[in-house]
Amino acid sequence: MAVDDSFTVSLLHFNGADASTTFTDESGKTWTANGNAQLDTAQFKFGTASLLLDGTGDYITTPDSADFDFGTGDFTIDLQARWNTLPTSGNIQTIYCHGQDANNYTRFGIYNNAGTYQVLFYIVTSGSAVLNLTKNFASAPSTGVWYHFALVRTGNDWKAFQGGSQCGTTLTQSTTYPNLTGLVGLGDDIATGAHFYFNGWMDEVRVSKGIARWTTTFTPPTSQYGLGISTDVGSYTYTGQTTNTLAGRLVAVAYATYSYTGQTIALVLAKAITATYGIYTYTGNSALLTLLRFFASVYLKSENTIRSVIGQDTLRTILSTDTSRKVRE
Repeated sequence: MAVDDSFTVSLLHFNGADASTTFTDESGKTWTANGNAQLDTAQFKFGTASLLLDGTGDYITTPDSADFDFGTGDFTIDLQARWNTLPTSGNIQTIYCHGQDANNYTRFGIYNNAGTYQVLFYIVTSGSAVLNLTKNFASAPSTGVWYHFALVRTGNDWKAFQGGSQCGTTLTQSTTYPNLTGLVGLGDDIATGAHFYFNGWMDEVRVSKGIARWTTTFTPPTSQYGLGISTDVGSYTYTGQTTNTLAGRLVAVAYATYSYTGQTIALVLAKAITATYGIYTYTGNSALLTLLRFFASVYLKSENTIRSVIGQDTLRTILSTDTSRKVRE
């Protein structure tokens, strides 16, 4: 597989064998288990497993990289999280951290403020907190439930989201994300030594540089990112994947609507497109016509592009059978 687009600098699906300590990052980065951090196939939001952290010495780390130095640019950190135990009053559980020592670090996590749960993000440089985003959850959290969380910077606006809803108000501040040299970690505040361990499961962790993925209310992701398909500027590739694998993943994993077994690739994709987007009716149309209509209208593929893929004669035949809708030039 691969990262989902050119903005993604780290993408962890946490798929694999139960109790494995191999955490594949689609960007190629290496993550190391600490404590009993491991994959767990008993719990997952997407795919086959998730990262299990038991709240006692468990976290994973990767070396510093320029990919994690956001400067004054847009960025997004998002993930699926499920708690086994929420932090007690006055305590923090760390989701993501980056730092070199107790005086220079960033921390993204949750805080129990006398029974009110809050999302927090700190930037500390030279011992001073230069940014403090602390916002009440959009809805009270429970254990044993998967939640999508996102930390987003767009321009000078800093926002946190839970389940697609913004937590509190926007913090507007022109703070530079520091160029830190220490490890990047999931599940513990590794820079300060305070050890605010996360107790539960994480899945589908993605770090994006140069883009604010969401700036207002949105529908949380319904499938794992990537799936072997690159969606950067509307292009579709399946480098390293067979066409059968691509179709199977697109339908079985992304849409979970139709089984690939025993179906032609075109038929399965046509059915999935119709059922998922409700744009074109498959019944009475050829699978190829349905696919052509969808990609031409939704992704603005030109007639010349389609001609180069399926051939001049095939395109002419299709268009001659349905003159009510033309592909865009």
